[in-house]
Amino acid sequence: IERSLLADLQKECDDFGPYYCYLRPEQPEHLRRDHLVKLVRQRPLMFKHKTVKAVMETAHNYQMVDGILYRVVATREGTELRICAPRGTMRQIWGIVGRRPMAFRRELLLHYHNGLLGQHIGREQTLERLKQDWYWNSMSKDVRQWLASCQTCRGNFAPAAVSAWTRTTLYNHPFRCLQFD
Repeated sequence: IERSLLADLQKECDDFGPYYCYLRPEQPEHLRRDHLVKLVRQRPLMFKHKTVKAVMETAHNYQMVDGILYRVVATREGTELRICAPRGTMRQIWGIVGRRPMAFRRELLLHYHNGLLGQHIGREQTLERLKQDWYWNSMSKDVRQWLASCQTCRGNFAPAAVSAWTRTTLYNHPFRCLQFD
């Protein structure tokens, strides 16, 4: 992933855009609040679920390093930084109906679960691997939804049938099917 594309997505993201604008290093500290107020007027949807005051009070949970926004996460060893995974689209993918945009977070899920990084390892391990590098608020829910729609996992790890009759297919000729228990 290119750093400049990631930074642009973070800047435009409704979840992380206010923090990105507030913590920009080239911005003097005494002008940060004024810049957020201006951003509220320009992009009101960014502040649909948060206020300028809330962003200022929670900004200590984020850190800007080389133009990339990170979330400060407490661990057993102390604190670590996780890259903030923005909403938005970076790439076009080929689908059945032609080229379609693929959301950045869905692309991460694709790599960490379906790709060589994951190889369909299950919900908990996929979530843990993502949490080692990335951060976004709805990560657990997104991983759960991704695995629920994964055809490979649904086929391999489907819930067992309640009784033998639910697994039985009726045939109209004898000896069409052999079934072992």
